[in-house]
Amino acid sequence: MIRITPHFSFLDPSQSRYARRIGKGFTLIELLTVIAVIAVLAGILFPVIQSGITSSRKSKCASNLRQIYTGMAMYANEHNGLILPALGGAAADYAVWVDKLIDYIDVDLRFPNGEEPRSVLACPESDAVSVGGARSHYGQSTRINQAYTQENDDGSFQKAGGMVYMQTVDRPSQTLYLADAKNPDGLNSCVRNISPYNMDTIAFRHNDQANLLFLDGHVESWTRDQFPEEGRTASRSVPWSVKEDL
Repeated sequence: MIRITPHFSFLDPSQSRYARRIGKGFTLIELLTVIAVIAVLAGILFPVIQSGITSSRKSKCASNLRQIYTGMAMYANEHNGLILPALGGAAADYAVWVDKLIDYIDVDLRFPNGEEPRSVLACPESDAVSVGGARSHYGQSTRINQAYTQENDDGSFQKAGGMVYMQTVDRPSQTLYLADAKNPDGLNSCVRNISPYNMDTIAFRHNDQANLLFLDGHVESWTRDQFPEEGRTASRSVPWSVKEDL
């Protein structure tokens, strides 16, 4: 005869309590404890996740600037070292460097005014929209070929005081070319350039830092305090001036 031994007995007081415990589920105190633990973990993890997102956007912005530099360098190579002008036209009414890039790198300019820039022209931390010739979240230094009078048939430019060429820059690794930019009037619109005379044209949107592209192609992140005070003195010093003796 086969004897079957039961694994559970209603006569066992401990098993009876266990069975009743399973039927009751969590107590209110236990449920509140679990909720509190989840809340604490969320409070710890959320800043970490947010920091990771912010860091990723900052890196994407820096990558955009490096790609823009690639286009600028290709242009300079084909034009005897000429750095892409910042503004153009008789009234300097459009951003030349944006329009010229399309011939060298993948730049999407198929968006109307009132929409955000696309592709490498867009910083992931900005939602500013294009207005007129301002079609990028980045602005070019007014110290680099800010305006010219006309574009010649051979693609060269004319400007009072002469143009800036790569070979004429004394310290390219210290000379600012492009940076995160914003409208100094507080409007949510793109601007064409950044200026040592108005630091409100630079957008410190990456945890109080702005990404800066220098003329040797590298990118740095600066806070406002790292810049000299705005004005004429600033325009003649690092990172604005292209000449050491200015």
